Amino acid sequence: MLNKNILLLIFFLSFLSCKKSENSTVTITSKVWKPSLTDANTASNPSTNVQYHPFLNCEQDDTYQFGTNGKLTINHGAIKCEGEEAIKIVDYFYNRDTKELTIDNIKFKVAEESKIQLKYYSVLPEISGYSYLVFIFN
Repeated sequence: MLNKNILLLIFFLSFLSCKKSENSTVTITSKVWKPSLTDANTASNPSTNVQYHPFLNCEQDDTYQFGTNGKLTINHGAIKCEGEEAIKIVDYFYNRDTKELTIDNIKFKVAEESKIQLKYYSVLPEISGYSYLVFIFN
């Protein structure tokens, strides 16, 4: 009887330890993303000369929801930029293998996709003085 209880206890403890990593199921479609001005993980940035996208005041209350149907819904929030509609829906495609994200025919590289933040970037022209423009969402 004692051996049976020990086996049951071992089984129960091993079942609890098999919990999935918190980031293992996070995808860009798993939550509604908000622009962020704070990078929670600078280690995931491209190598050098990074410029963060300076979200305007009218963009800071926007939300971004990547649908499983290849549509990105951008809700422009209560504070709108000039001439902005309330909701904008654009096409997107994400190739997780190459980490290439295309939004409305503009290509980006995904630097981070985690529970904490979504970070993608584009290459800037040399004349700008920066190599990459980084967009952060949490």
